[in-house]
Amino acid sequence: METFPAYYPLKGKRIVIAGEGEPAEAKARLFEGSPAQVVRLTGAAALDPKAYAAADLIFVASFDGDFCQRAARAAR
Repeated sequence: METFPAYYPLKGKRIVIAGEGEPAEAKARLFEGSPAQVVRLTGAAALDPKAYAAADLIFVASFDGDFCQRAARAAR
């Protein structure tokens, strides 16, 4: 299997996207028009563990590998 399709109900869900640039924009486009609440985090806000509270799905997307590691650590 080369891909894994995931079907996840979005109504009433909180989705957090941490990062800037095209990687984060691509993730945000996936949820345009969905019933989910989409929260975008950039900079220092994306490194604060409290910013991820009550998130149902979290995406960390950036060309900056260090930022991705730090944001993922905060999200965990």
